[in-house]
Formats: sequence, structure tokens, C-alpha cells
Amino acid sequence: MKKGISHFFLYICVLLIILVSCKGKNTEESTNQEAAIKISGDTVLISENSSVKNKLNISAVTETAAIQNFSTTGTVRICSGSEAQIVTPFEGIITKTFVKLGSKVSTHAPLFEINSAGYHDAVGDYLDAQQQKQLSLSNFQRKKDLCEHGVASKKELEEAETEYNIAEKGYEKSIAALNVYGVDPEKADVNKPLTIKSPIAGEVVKNEITVGQYLTADSDPVAMVADLDNVWVVARVKEKDLSKVKLNNFVCVTAESDPENPIAGTISYIGNIMDEQTRSVEVYIKCPNENRELKANMFVSVGFSCEYDNQIVVPNTAILQNEEKSYLFVAGNDNTFIKREIVVTTSENNNSIVLSGLSSGEKIVMNGGIYLH
Repeated sequence: MKKGISHFFLYICVLLIILVSCKGKNTEESTNQEAAIKISGDTVLISENSSVKNKLNISAVTETAAIQNFSTTGTVRICSGSEAQIVTPFEGIITKTFVKLGSKVSTHAPLFEINSAGYHDAVGDYLDAQQQKQLSLSNFQRKKDLCEHGVASKKELEEAETEYNIAEKGYEKSIAALNVYGVDPEKADVNKPLTIKSPIAGEVVKNEITVGQYLTADSDPVAMVADLDNVWVVARVKEKDLSKVKLNNFVCVTAESDPENPIAGTISYIGNIMDEQTRSVEVYIKCPNENRELKANMFVSVGFSCEYDNQIVVPNTAILQNEEKSYLFVAGNDNTFIKREIVVTTSENNNSIVLSGLSSGEKIVMNGGIYLH
């Protein structure tokens, strides 16, 4: 029993000796490290034989071309002039439909037919006005001929001319009325229903057309046709980033539904009204959409790129953060390094553009600045 206790105490003593030895060694190394690096304010001085020196990658910066990137969110919208709400200009009953949801239609393609008393009245007014114009024209020409031969008086000629002018204006008014409703007067037939046609080419994206449905002149649209081959992505760009947005520049649009296949869009319009709450401006981007990857009202990510000449670009490994500020170490003479605050913005390939705080030709610590703390 006594022999076991002796061995235990011997083990504890050996362990204490090892710990004291290691502590002494670590203290010595720490003291040597402190002696190798001296910090005074923003200036760091390392000794010639310091191991830190071998961990620093130092190089001079130069001006070069750079690309600045930033991203924001956007909303997909149908291009202006590329959608049409379909309504009827007359009250009546739908008697026939020519399309279904998703149908591709061309300009002036028939969508549905409506049997309308109001339409028949408009066609009848047009036919009456056409006949009245022909009769008044014939009468005017006859009076003119008689007047030239001294049979009719000048007053009779003037009355006939006035009647013709009135009839002609009535005829033109009836034509204008049919044109407003998209009806070709030459093809108007009082015995046939009104055919509602698409004003644009595209596809039927809304269809509530029902045969037998009664429509009034103020009914809600029963269909919508939209051209979705191209769409707008409306991105909100912050005030601080507006200088990087240029007309006709390409942008990268990414939908959450297919993040691996971004779509290239072109900046078509930069808004001139800033939102007071968000301090942002709407930027319209035209995107091809033949495969319908982009859906109206979908949220997408929009990546902008802007090319600059003569910029100082440094790797992100050279930049250190202190609270909300960025800084790096500028190499001086005799193993001296100066901590300097800089203003940067992100670039491509894990680099950053230095906007202020650094000049071309200065040497900086490209990597390893963390050891100079």
C-alpha cells in the first residue's frame, strides 16, 4: 500500500516539473516575440531576424483596369405595350370562342364572337350614312349640271352642296365609331355577330371567356394577351450605386427557381424619381424570355458590373477590418509598416478596388497582415 502511494506522488512531482518547464519556455517565446515586434500607434516595427517577416507577402500596387460588381433585387414585369386587357365595346352574349388559355395569337387574330344589338345598330347607322352620302352626292352633281345649263338656280345648288357636306360628315362619323371598336367598316355585316380580335401578338395568359356569358360595356376584362418573349426586370438601385449603372450595359439576372442559369439583360431605362423611403431608383432591364424562365411578378437577383480604367486593385487578403473601417499595412523602410485606413468597394476574383487611402507605387502587405497586430 505504501509503495503504491509513493509511486503516485512521484508521478505528480514529474508532471509538475514538466508543466513548469513548458510555462517557462512559452513565457520565453512570448518575450522573444514581443521583442521582435514593436508597435507605436499605427507604426509597426519588426526586427531583422523576426519569424514574422517570412510570413509577409509584400508587393507594390499599380493602377489597372477593374470591374466593380454589386447586386440587388428586382421584380419581373411585362414590358409596356406588350399586354392587352380584352373587353367588349358593346353589351351582348358571347356566342363563340376561338382560343384557350396559353393559345398563341397574332395581331388581329379572333378571340371570341359576341351577339350585340348595339353593334348591329352601329353597323346599321354606318350603312344608312353610306347610302345617304351616295344619294346626296348624286343630287349635288345633278344640281351642278343643271345650274351650268341654266335650269337650276344657284340657291338650289348651294342647298344640294350643304346636304352633301352634312351627309359626308355623318358617314365619316359612322366610320370613326366602328374604327374605335376595331371593326373594319368594309367588312361590317349587320347579319353577323361582332368578332373581338387581339390588338397585339402574344399568348393568352388570362381566359375567362364563356360561351353564353352576358357582357356589359363596363364588364371586367374577360381575357388578357401578353407578349412574353421579352420582359422587364425592374431593379431598385441604391443612391450610392447609381454611378455604376449605365444605359445599355449588360446585367446578370438570376431566378431562385434556376440559380445555375443566369440570364443576360440590358439596361433600357434609369428612373429619374428617387424613392424617399428606400433612397433607391428603379432601373428597367430588358431580358429575353423565349423559354419563359421569368414569370411576371417573380422576384430575382440582379448583378451589375461596371468597368473602370486606372484603378488600384488589391486582393482581399490585404484588407483587414476594424469595427466598420477597412485598413491595410503599407511597407516603409527598415522593416517598418504603417497601418492605414482605406475606402474600398468589391471587385471580381476576390479583389477590391481602393477608392481612397492608397497611391500607385506604394508597397503593401498583400497577405499576412494579421501577424502585425
